[in-house]
Amino acid sequence: MAKKILMIIGALVLVGIVVLGVTMCGVKQVAEEKLKEKEPELRRYVQMTEVDQNAYVEKNMNELFNTIIGEFKEDQEISKENLKNLEEDPEAKAAGIQLGRSIVAMFVISSENIVKDLSPADKDKYTKESEDLNNRLDTYHGFIKKHGIAKEK
Repeated sequence: MAKKILMIIGALVLVGIVVLGVTMCGVKQVAEEKLKEKEPELRRYVQMTEVDQNAYVEKNMNELFNTIIGEFKEDQEISKENLKNLEEDPEAKAAGIQLGRSIVAMFVISSENIVKDLSPADKDKYTKESEDLNNRLDTYHGFIKKHGIAKEK
């Protein structure tokens, strides 16, 4: 009886591993396709000056932040004034741009086709920005909390 139970558990574990593997392959394939679509844009990004990169990030992060903020807007406890104050806070805006730079750097570093054409100094720059993602996310989250948009955990 114990052998049958162990065999059933083993079969379930094997099926779970196969399902997880197939799912991960599908997610990876979708991510690679999205990255490939963005490649020309990312190539232009790595050739921009830092000022132009910041403008690019600000322009494109507005869409992302609107999606994030849109979820908060559905919460009745969040006031439109708090959202406006966040959007007008120059420090929050700067933190948002830095967060966006980390996200774009992560995309750049993830593209083998782009990385192979980068100088060692540029590779280091984008790797460092990518690695700063968590710190920059925490900083921006602090501004979201400061403006009463996110609740304390």
